[in-house]
Amino acid sequence: MAATIPPPAPMKLSGNLSANWEIFRAEYEDYALATELVDKPEGVQAATLRSVMGAECRHVYKHNLNLSNEEQADVTVILNSLERYFKPAKNVIYERYVFGCCKQEEGSTSEEMGLMHFTIPEELRVEGLNTVDDSLTMPLTRNTVVRAYHDVFTSPVEAVPGEVHFELDPAVCTTQLAPEVYHRKQHELLEGLEGVEPIADDILVVGCGDSEDEACKDHDAKLVALLDRCRQVKLRLSVKKLQFRVSELRFHGHILSAAGLKADPEKVRAVLEMPAPSDVKGVQRFIGFVTYLAKFLPRLSEVCEPLRRLTDKDAVWHWLPKHDAAVREIKQLVTMTPVLRYYNVSKPVTVQ
Repeated sequence: MAATIPPPAPMKLSGNLSANWEIFRAEYEDYALATELVDKPEGVQAATLRSVMGAECRHVYKHNLNLSNEEQADVTVILNSLERYFKPAKNVIYERYVFGCCKQEEGSTSEEMGLMHFTIPEELRVEGLNTVDDSLTMPLTRNTVVRAYHDVFTSPVEAVPGEVHFELDPAVCTTQLAPEVYHRKQHELLEGLEGVEPIADDILVVGCGDSEDEACKDHDAKLVALLDRCRQVKLRLSVKKLQFRVSELRFHGHILSAAGLKADPEKVRAVLEMPAPSDVKGVQRFIGFVTYLAKFLPRLSEVCEPLRRLTDKDAVWHWLPKHDAAVREIKQLVTMTPVLRYYNVSKPVTVQ
């Protein structure tokens, strides 16, 4: 009689996993009772469960449950562990927090308190590396501005005579607003300088030409123009951070060279050494990090899709073999990052 009773169908790991698990567990328990499996040793019951649960469910059992050897021989422990894995967890309120609360400091007016809470964002589009075109053959010079948005002087004695300082009222310019104000001001001060690219507090000078001599002459002329402008507007640069006339430069997470734009090897190494995510925050960090290299990774959006579904608002966390495969494929793409040519308006463009 027992030999004629078919085993339950393998656990389905697609669709509603919670409902699929309820169906599988009910069918397995009926099968165990009808075949008198419940009267056999625990080890036999556990082995039978592993043999009928299906390959995908065995992957979850092996890699996600972390059971000891004793627990792996107890069919009840296995069933309850799988139950906790497949059934959605409920959020339990531990402690309530109020976000966006603005506390009025002693001596501040109600208007200042309101401005600290409600600020109009300062929008500034930073062109960055996209403005560097195919005409550059090197060299490059990089420098860093000494005075930044956080340099607010409380009295005229602290300021160096003859320099330009941007006084920021803390009641109006919060820490979220101040960087954009400074970046916009720096762009205004350096506006009109060809081959000079200010990004954050860095300034990049690009030399262009058909030969190295032409590029050096062009670079030096642009550098002199930048120094003249800085002298004119009293903008101080840091000599300690100067990188002068280099053929290859690490700049904001990329490598600029005569051959083209490369991914920073340090960022590539960081991606390869990242462990597989264990929660939604880990998936978001992983996707966010590799997205920085998106221009070097073809089909990144398509490959990331299984991982991105884990971050959906109502998604239940279930790490499956397809997610392991997505992480491996992304790391494989990172190891094959190409060197990107700089954009040239005179050459044909193919959209892929």
